[in-house]
Amino acid sequence: MKVRSFLVATAFACMAAAAAAAVRPPKLQYEMTTLPNGLTVVFEEDHSTPIVHLQLWYHVGSKNE
Repeated sequence: MKVRSFLVATAFACMAAAAAAAVRPPKLQYEMTTLPNGLTVVFEEDHSTPIVHLQLWYHVGSKNE
């Protein structure tokens, strides 16, 4: 009985892993533009929820000099 329970649990674990591996993330549709001052803006619209998210990255420092 223990062997059968182990085999059933292993089978479910393998099926769950295969199902998780088969799901691909959706491809993002984004727009990129450069402002006259050189600032690059990348934005992606998602109207599924009424939320605005803003993220700023500045390429400054010794790496970008």
